[in-house]
Amino acid sequence: VIALTRLGLGAGWSALLVGVVVAVLGVILLRTGMASMSPSELAPDRTQEQLKRDANVIKEQAR
Repeated sequence: VIALTRLGLGAGWSALLVGVVVAVLGVILLRTGMASMSPSELAPDRTQEQLKRDANVIKEQAR
């Protein structure tokens, strides 16, 4: 805000501009976070694949 004010923009407008930019960044981060918290993203895919491989190895060795 101070830098924008020193560049000639009014203090109120500077604060408003900074507030809008911070709000937009907050919305972007919120949406990104919500997308990464979806149930499909939380599934332990690597663990499931490793357990399948382990089961196949055990079956192979048991023969």
